Amino acid sequence: LGFKWDAEVKCWYTNDKKIIKKVKNYCEADFLNIKEKLKENFQLSFATDSNINIPVRDDLSYLSFQKAGIDFLNRNSQALIGDEMGLGKTIQALGFINLKSFKNLLIITNASLKINWKKESEKWLVNNYDINILQSSDKYEFASGILIVNYDILKKFEKQLIKSKFDYVIADEVHYVKNKSTQRSSSFYKIVKDIQYKAYLSGTPIVDKPAQLYHIIKSLGYNESISSYRNMYCGMYWNGFAMVEGTPTNLDHLQAKLRSRFMIRRLKKDVLHDLPDKMRQIIYVEDKTCLKTEKETVSQYLHNDNLSDEDYNNFIGGLSNFTPGFIGLISKIRKENALLKLPFCFNIIKETLESKDKIVIFAHHKEVVDRLMEEFKDIAVKLDGSTSMEDRQKAVDKFQNDPKTRIFVGSILASGTGITLTASDHCIFVEMDWTPSNMRQAEDRLHRIGQKSNVTIQYIVVDNSIDSMIAKKLVKKEDVFNKIFN
Repeated sequence: LGFKWDAEVKCWYTNDKKIIKKVKNYCEADFLNIKEKLKENFQLSFATDSNINIPVRDDLSYLSFQKAGIDFLNRNSQALIGDEMGLGKTIQALGFINLKSFKNLLIITNASLKINWKKESEKWLVNNYDINILQSSDKYEFASGILIVNYDILKKFEKQLIKSKFDYVIADEVHYVKNKSTQRSSSFYKIVKDIQYKAYLSGTPIVDKPAQLYHIIKSLGYNESISSYRNMYCGMYWNGFAMVEGTPTNLDHLQAKLRSRFMIRRLKKDVLHDLPDKMRQIIYVEDKTCLKTEKETVSQYLHNDNLSDEDYNNFIGGLSNFTPGFIGLISKIRKENALLKLPFCFNIIKETLESKDKIVIFAHHKEVVDRLMEEFKDIAVKLDGSTSMEDRQKAVDKFQNDPKTRIFVGSILASGTGITLTASDHCIFVEMDWTPSNMRQAEDRLHRIGQKSNVTIQYIVVDNSIDSMIAKKLVKKEDVFNKIFN
């Protein structure tokens, strides 16, 4: 009949309209409604609102476009949430759990974001789940609930993960498995193959070229062969020795096909009326060395050699306990810890650069600013207390106007006033100031006249550290400030 066999999806298929016309009388109604379904999906892939009723905790709420994203997941059991960074893909993926009340769930993400997924799950899920983070050194033990694992250890636990039979998988930053020949990608596709519900998240599903998207969408039900896909979208041509990829082609057609089947994607400019001017997020990293140093310092200060974890957490949770003498002591520890956590910060910054053209990074100590500049010197400019007035303006102008200058590294105090950094809408604090107003002034280098988007602000902190407590209190204080004045 002219049908083709897809060995991976295990089905016969055809794109020939003449063949479809001949066989449609022998097909079920669902088959005949596919065209209408594709049209509906295409329209919903732009949706910014929905009337769907989704369970949510009393102190939280979904933005209108996030409800539309959850509705899209509900209509499409396997979907790609391709929203631009800062629109809450995590909240939408978790909101679908509230809607469906799954039993066994798998969350796959980068190692640096595993703690964040645990905390966001605890915050947003209405039902109580046993939430576990799987580490490379762990023995695999999973009965039910939520298991959070990073891409790099999928190979090690591949067989156990397949046997666990998850109801729903969330694959965060799914472009990390774009190359099926890598070990982590090979394991990933084996693990997720038979999971009924899938939510893949990425603001940048294609990092460089369309070929990178193929295996991701194949996993979501795309049913054309790789040769057909490459010929249609990858600009294949003969270079005298072999067929190679050239300039991508038919990209509008590719986007329409993705949207009509399984992708929802909204940009910030599409939902600005829904977004707050600033969106704040705490990114937690795990560093036992930092915590050990802090705990020893608190123990010495309290003259308690047997300080329990509970007493330690209670102490750093109450900032009223921080006398001027203790703040002086802990400032030294915060500086040492900021330098220790920089490798984590470097990774997060590099991951952010995959989806943002430009970002602003703030720190407190000169040594931290210098290390950041050293790491990103080819694409960065720096401004701290030692920068002359002439060089200050040169750094700002270069960041604002030069596409190759993608990072501005500044000290919170030296860069907190008198400059404009509206070329970016993404700000990362690798250190924080004790004073909320100093932080706010630094943030407002981005959030000022000339900024055309809302601003995303991230604080990178060590989980359960003094910095994490300060970050939480800063966010709460800003909420109070905004309710009074904004």
